[in-house]
Amino acid sequence: MPFTITNVSSGPNWIHGVNQNPILDLAKEINATTMPAPELPPSIYDQSGQLLSPEESQKCSAIMWGIIEEAFDYSNKHSASIPQEQSLLDFFKRKLKEKDLPPSTQERILQVCRSWGDYIGGSIESQSLKYFWLEETIDGGKNELINCQRQDPKSNKVPPENLFLASTYQSILEKITKDTYTHATVHLSTKVTSITSHPSSPSQTPQIYTSVTVTTSKDQTQEYDEVITTVPLGCLKRNHQQTFHPPLPPRIQTAIKNLSYGRLEKVYLTFPSAFWLCSSSTENPTTSTTTENLNPFFNQWLAPTYTPHHFPVEC
Repeated sequence: MPFTITNVSSGPNWIHGVNQNPILDLAKEINATTMPAPELPPSIYDQSGQLLSPEESQKCSAIMWGIIEEAFDYSNKHSASIPQEQSLLDFFKRKLKEKDLPPSTQERILQVCRSWGDYIGGSIESQSLKYFWLEETIDGGKNELINCQRQDPKSNKVPPENLFLASTYQSILEKITKDTYTHATVHLSTKVTSITSHPSSPSQTPQIYTSVTVTTSKDQTQEYDEVITTVPLGCLKRNHQQTFHPPLPPRIQTAIKNLSYGRLEKVYLTFPSAFWLCSSSTENPTTSTTTENLNPFFNQWLAPTYTPHHFPVEC
């Protein structure tokens, strides 16, 4: 979307994974501008708003991602026996207690661990440990970062697998939709009310469907060999029973019923100048952070103590 003198992404900003990723192939084809994150630890601001030193930030981040990897492994191996009510937060607390850390440091790292919610769109209190292994696909290039930090906890290396798409996804979307707009008829503002699959033989078991009829709110119908349906989960929850004929398989209906939405909000702020950049050390005398080692990509503000509604923020 247009924003002051440039465009910004209202959706994703990153290309996750560079191995056999068709999105990256498209980005290269159209000469999109991509860049890896700098080899710097995240910039973490504590609950009073003070910037942690790069060493402390690196330590907290390395412990967090180490526990995340342990949680994936534990969930994979013991999912069947893990109680449904056990959360990722419970696992974080248990693992932090096992480490020889002062209580204040444990609490700070626990606050950092809450940033995992920025990846899944939900709190670690609500994240099920039993099914946590299902989230491993969104971990992206963090595995390399975890391995680097386990070999060298002071390592600032950030994996190159995740690339920031500086030119936004606009040109990629234009490339993807070009053939569609050129060779197909696109019906905008058209509400589909019914999707009916027709079997080749009503008595055949299992049934093989050979055509699909799509009906709109204006009683217009179109028949296709196959139909791909991509609609929001909320729409499926409200309308799948009256929309799909025959009904969707029971396992799909169960999944629609049990799934829920995560919540991620993206906010853009502009300022007349980058007032947070300076050539000297920060105002906090206990840190050694300067402009050169501030992370321009990963900044985390821990849940502030000056408000009754504690919430972490990451950008």
